[in-house]
Amino acid sequence: MNNSLLRSIGLLSIVIGIGIFIGIVFYWLSFRTLERTPWLIISAFIIAIGVLLNIMLAWRLHLYFHTRSPRSGQFVLQTGMIGLFIVLVGLTLDLLSAILVVH
Repeated sequence: MNNSLLRSIGLLSIVIGIGIFIGIVFYWLSFRTLERTPWLIISAFIIAIGVLLNIMLAWRLHLYFHTRSPRSGQFVLQTGMIGLFIVLVGLTLDLLSAILVVH
């Protein structure tokens, strides 16, 4: 079980890294083109998928650290959830500002 848990943590980390990189590329493209909103929507969608995968990663890390030390497991889970909330608020505000801005 421990080996499969560590393997899933590693695979989730790789997928999240690739997804966030693709999201950043689309975000960069939104500033380089005239029509900004479609690129931002694609970027927001990819980053939202990354957030969902981050929730899974935080839960897996919680399970891994909880077996070793219950306090560190709770700290990892709370830190992950606070970070995910901050990313979601920032993503929502950025997307709303792009949609509401009149060209």
